[in-house]
Amino acid sequence: MRCFIAINYNAFSDYFRKSQNLIFPKDVTFVSSFHLTLKFLGDVKKEHLKLIIEKLKKINFSSFTLDLSRYGEFVYENKPKIIWVGLKENEELKKLHEKIESCLYPQFKRETRFFPHITLARIKNSKTDSNIKSLSITSHQIEEAKSMKINSFELVESILTKTGPKYLVLAEFELN
Repeated sequence: MRCFIAINYNAFSDYFRKSQNLIFPKDVTFVSSFHLTLKFLGDVKKEHLKLIIEKLKKINFSSFTLDLSRYGEFVYENKPKIIWVGLKENEELKKLHEKIESCLYPQFKRETRFFPHITLARIKNSKTDSNIKSLSITSHQIEEAKSMKINSFELVESILTKTGPKYLVLAEFELN
């Protein structure tokens, strides 16, 4: 099972879809489910899920608020590959990430970098690459303030299909 730990951002689906339609050319692959990945676990054996869930249940953390900041892109070989929405720097988010890292170590390797973002689109073909590059997407700021109170995080299975990944929530962990 391919798994990750995330904060669900589907409450902002309408806003993200509006952003997708306004900013990007139509021949990119838009994501249909929105989340902020806290930790990618990779392939997990079914028999290890119970232990992972038990460890994550022990995390004691208070709710907090996250604010969207700007659009950006991850570039590979001078071509944009992922278009995302970033978040304003947030100490509480960093602390939650660190608690998750600590509770799952050494079963899972610690990630050395954490760059919180919400993916809007994936770019696969070179025709689209040039269209996106001409948009200077990284210059776009979020025009209206968007904040979300974070009350939980989830353990999610990612099922890869021809039409894109499908996500199945395996467990939800409430924050105080």
